[in-house]
Amino acid sequence: MGRRRTFISYAVGPALLALVLLAVTGWSIWRAERANIEFQAIGLEFEELALEFLATIGFDGIIHDFKNCVIRSTEPRYCDLAQAKADQAMALIDRLDALADDARIDIETGAMRDAVLTYGAAAAEVAAGHAAGLSIPEIDARVRYDDQAASAEIWGALELARIEMQTRLENLGRVIRLQALAAGAIMLGGLMAIFYFMRREIRLSQVQEERLFAIFSAMTSGVIGLDEDAHIILANPVAQDMLKLGTGLPPYDWPGTLSFHRDDGDSGALKGRELAKLAIGPEPLRAEILRLDDSQTKSDGIYVRASSVAVTPDSSDRSSLATVLMLDDVTAQETSRQQVERNSRLDALGQLSGGVAHDFNNLLATILYAIELAKRAVQDQKARTLLDRAISAVTRGRNLTERLMTFAVQQPGRSRSLPVEMVFDNLMELTGSAIEANIEIDYDISEPGLIVHCDPSQLENALLNLVFNSRDAIRGSGVGDRIRLSARRVTSMNRSLLNRQQGALVADTEHYRFVELSVSDNGPGMTGEVRRRAADPFFSTRKASGGTGLGLAMVYGFVQQSRGEMQIYSDEGRGTTVRLILPTGMAEDRREDPQPQPELAPDGDGRTVLLVEDEPDLLDMVSDMLTELGYRVIPARNGTMAMGIVDSGEDFDLLLSDIVMPGGMDGTDLAVQVRNRFPNRGIVLMSGYVSLSSRNTAAVDFPILQKPCAPSDLAAALRAAMPGGQGPDEGVD
Repeated sequence: MGRRRTFISYAVGPALLALVLLAVTGWSIWRAERANIEFQAIGLEFEELALEFLATIGFDGIIHDFKNCVIRSTEPRYCDLAQAKADQAMALIDRLDALADDARIDIETGAMRDAVLTYGAAAAEVAAGHAAGLSIPEIDARVRYDDQAASAEIWGALELARIEMQTRLENLGRVIRLQALAAGAIMLGGLMAIFYFMRREIRLSQVQEERLFAIFSAMTSGVIGLDEDAHIILANPVAQDMLKLGTGLPPYDWPGTLSFHRDDGDSGALKGRELAKLAIGPEPLRAEILRLDDSQTKSDGIYVRASSVAVTPDSSDRSSLATVLMLDDVTAQETSRQQVERNSRLDALGQLSGGVAHDFNNLLATILYAIELAKRAVQDQKARTLLDRAISAVTRGRNLTERLMTFAVQQPGRSRSLPVEMVFDNLMELTGSAIEANIEIDYDISEPGLIVHCDPSQLENALLNLVFNSRDAIRGSGVGDRIRLSARRVTSMNRSLLNRQQGALVADTEHYRFVELSVSDNGPGMTGEVRRRAADPFFSTRKASGGTGLGLAMVYGFVQQSRGEMQIYSDEGRGTTVRLILPTGMAEDRREDPQPQPELAPDGDGRTVLLVEDEPDLLDMVSDMLTELGYRVIPARNGTMAMGIVDSGEDFDLLLSDIVMPGGMDGTDLAVQVRNRFPNRGIVLMSGYVSLSSRNTAAVDFPILQKPCAPSDLAAALRAAMPGGQGPDEGVD
């Protein structure tokens, strides 16, 4: 509104001035035109009077009657007529003088008056001469009058009046033309002034709009304008990207694949239109934390803080701006908050476990001492055997409390170096009777002699927990028939994991090695929400069947205490893989020291790799790694984007693609299409899943790298798969 008032102050002033000047000019033209008409009327009247005067004193007037008065002594009426005509002529002269005075024309009428008076007076003298018996020549000699001066005077007055009137009319015409030109100039000037101020105002508005748009576009929050019917009529670039609106012009439709979830776990999902209706409702949204999911991508969503502000519409039109909805991406803050909350729950659970273990240890000690004393006092062998069994049970109870104390971080775990093969063999014996016959369970170790360094009993419990989780998922859903345990040596590039190691400040040429133990199934998989909260204490999808929600939480706590890392890979319909990345052990029952990093020769030779990965951070990291290896990288975020690059004709030597990706085309589909069109192009696939469904692998045989993989493994796989290349198969499954 302020901008409009500024425009009025600038534009209306000149417009009013122009209107006033036009009014004055129009009034002046009207007066000039009226004067012109009056002058024309005066001129016409003056000429009529002059002609009438000439007629009065001409052959049919005074002169005619006066001559008859002289020569016709027997007809005295002519003398009377001459006198009457003289009076009439005198009246006309008076009118001519008055009209000339009104028209401000200076004319001479003295000679005319004298002639009229003379003729009028001579008529009486002629009548007296006739009465006295004078002859006509005698009378004529007495009354003869030279009227040439009067005649010249009347014609001069008439000519003067004509010239004066013509001059004045010409002057009035010039005035009218000048005033018309002035009016046109005023109108043109006014229009130019209005145009100038309008242009100036439009330019100022454009500058202001450009500044506001720049600020609007630079905002880190997603800003969405809604009308009264919850339609999106405005969205800044952040909101367009966040809501997948595209780069077209508004209004936008709410994407049907988006949904907003409250974190209470009980409320149903809100579609975008439903959230918009809440925003335009009587109660605005006030910094409400929601998780935004896209069913099309099937990846973990982002957390947004939603707030809304009602605005006063500019008009009664329902399509005008009514509410501003702001969405802030708070994924990092919310993830940190959840991590703190998870750690707090673990701490609380640990303190509770520690307290229970402490009291239970006291009870066990009392029981143990009582049994020992009883054993000394009893000689009966059967009774001593029963007491020995009681002591064995107390010992198992003490081992249990030791695990609780370890979880409570009140007692460090007793880390030992264990051969992975022995761990898996023991686990197979323990699970043999607990796994149904229709579920196949086996294990695979990528290289012999792998040793893991951690607490043995904690590791056993963690693996048992993961195996039973897979069993329960397959049993409860009826989907899947296989559980696989696997192990391999990995070199982690996770800085958070490396920073937790003892002596983490190692030389740049050294690195820690880890053993990755995986439990994978081809069961139903997890939803994004379940995967996100899987390690939260007391979160369970099996509460109805007695689930406590502590299993994965305790596994997570064990891995953290062991200076390791837990990773969960799962999608609905694709099964689940849980990886425990733990320190590598030595035969001397200690942790392996940092090892020299292998030298990676940049042997890419400028060849081009089409890299397809839906995780942005991993895409950037692998791209940088490939660049250091000497490859040129063409990045793509999903299979559809990669296929577009292929269709565009851009040349590449090798396809390196993740398998599980959103967008309707996974890595296997992409690889099959590329192989069918370009049989000589190299292809390597990557996956976070240890076991893949038959649908993923039956189409064609491609080398598959497990993520994360060491740079040396990646380099070897690329060398082996490159057209005409030769290289080892280490690290390639």
